[in-house]
Amino acid sequence: DSSWERGAFTNFATTGDVEGFGPALEGQQVGSQVVVGSPPAAGYGASEGHELQKETLVFVVDILAVQHAAS
Repeated sequence: DSSWERGAFTNFATTGDVEGFGPALEGQQVGSQVVVGSPPAAGYGASEGHELQKETLVFVVDILAVQHAAS
């Protein structure tokens, strides 16, 4: 998947589908570019039959803005 190829940014939470997003992205500065690697067990490894179940996931994230969750 590539939001660059779509020509539109993507909003996502640092918690959820892929373990490791939170620790890799939280605390980073707006304007940073971060590479996040996630082994199969921390990605879609538990999703039996998912096409990426056995794949290491690599994300390049440009942090354009942040929005903090309501407390």
